[in-house]
Amino acid sequence: MAAVASTNVAEAGPILDACEDASCDPCALLGNGAPCDDGNECTSGDTCADGICSAGANVCACQQDKDCAHLNKDLCAGTMFCNTGKPPYTCELNT
Repeated sequence: MAAVASTNVAEAGPILDACEDASCDPCALLGNGAPCDDGNECTSGDTCADGICSAGANVCACQQDKDCAHLNKDLCAGTMFCNTGKPPYTCELNT
């Protein structure tokens, strides 16, 4: 009987014996194109590719304040900052 990879790592059982530790990427068990989570809150639609989870499309406008600097047109109105409070991160005016 052929082994079937499960998207639930806990259900994968003996298949995981090939992994040396708990950091084994679930994509090692899944085929190319399978959905996964790369751990980056700013990517969406991550998929497995060649045994690793590859980032999907970037959904955040910024990662840090300097990413918003090009929007600082009128410094008298305030400066732009990257609001990383919750994804998707956005550039906002700090008045």
